[in-house]
Amino acid sequence: MIKSNFFAWVLSCVMLSAIGCETQVDPARQAVRYVVTTHKIILDRESDPEKIISEMKQIDLSECPADFSKAYRDHIAVWEKLTAADEVQTERSVKQLTEKILKGKEESPEDINKNFEESVKLRAKEQKILSELGSSGRSVKTVATKYGADFPDVIYSRISFGF
Repeated sequence: MIKSNFFAWVLSCVMLSAIGCETQVDPARQAVRYVVTTHKIILDRESDPEKIISEMKQIDLSECPADFSKAYRDHIAVWEKLTAADEVQTERSVKQLTEKILKGKEESPEDINKNFEESVKLRAKEQKILSELGSSGRSVKTVATKYGADFPDVIYSRISFGF
């Protein structure tokens, strides 16, 4: 009887310690999951890129592994490039419209052609940056997956970049 109770006690200790090991949370994993969850909330709530960037920058990455932190910061940098390109497009459009109104004249065929060429170049730049945004998002997703988190794919149609 003593042997049987002792065996049951040892077996219980082994099982409890095994369960305890499985329930311990890796701090790096937990930090990455926190960032990913917060990022998802931001994307669900906001559609203005500048607000998204501002909130992304406020996420604490100090507890995250270096590879994840770098990938996420790089992702934020691409978001900033995209909004900068959008601001350039808006400034050009407003400037051109203001000049036309002040001059009170129709555009010449040369001006139309020049504006069209500039628009095509700017649109190509925006498309390149959108591609970079997708690439940086995939990089973050790859690293996040390593830590057991599922980084979301960005749905660009919800976000208003102004072009």
